[in-house]
Amino acid sequence: MQTKGLSERRGLQVVGMSASALRYQPRPDRNVAVRERIVALAQRHRRYGVGMIHLKLRQAGELINYKRVERLYRLEQLHFRRRRRKKIPMSDRQPLIRPGRANEIWSADFVSDRVASGRMIKCLVIVDDATHEAVAIVSEHTIGGDHLTRILGPAAFLWDVNEAASLICEFVVGHNFETFSASVLVQSAVERQFEVIGEALKQISKVAPDIASKIPDCGQIIAFRNILIHGYAVLDKAVVRKVIHQHLPALEKTVQHLLDAEPPPHTTSQGKS
Repeated sequence: MQTKGLSERRGLQVVGMSASALRYQPRPDRNVAVRERIVALAQRHRRYGVGMIHLKLRQAGELINYKRVERLYRLEQLHFRRRRRKKIPMSDRQPLIRPGRANEIWSADFVSDRVASGRMIKCLVIVDDATHEAVAIVSEHTIGGDHLTRILGPAAFLWDVNEAASLICEFVVGHNFETFSASVLVQSAVERQFEVIGEALKQISKVAPDIASKIPDCGQIIAFRNILIHGYAVLDKAVVRKVIHQHLPALEKTVQHLLDAEPPPHTTSQGKS
């Protein structure tokens, strides 16, 4: 513009610029040292956020405002990126399958209330989904995990024994010794259910010895389960066949009697829900 003969003032008017903007000289950044300390703290303590870094600076004798630390922290792009929750597509809702027989599926829930003294009381309600029968209603002030295991353990193990015995009887229907010995599939299914029976009785003997003492030959049944697992190579099929026809019906009858006569411990009432 000077070559055109215009003064500085006239030239600034033409371009729409102020004289102070023309003569402005940028000041040196006074935050360089602070930014370096913020970056060093963030690298040393990876889980520190703005608040902890500001506290560390104040503890070191740095008189600095929190908002200033926050601004410099963001300029250095040190803030954590929030992870977005992965959107899981909704699947088609399927109706609940209704059990076809009793003791196939149980449902349990807790109901709580307060007595006149203000103390909490809890009720564990167990219902059979097929018959809607209240298997047990247990009332206690506190019901912890160990207590719940003692309540459900013996009854659940007895049902497992009863279910496994029923399955064995179903598997061997229409089979004589020759067809049973020739069918590897039936043998495997029967031996698997005997293993379930032995393991369930073993657990009953641990959590409820009084119930295990009412089952005849409980120790021999557990030993038979050990033979099935560890001595399968020398197991005689005739022995398995003999146990099915001579000992299994008595075991099933005894377990069913225990289930009918022995409610879970501390049961206060039993009936239709």
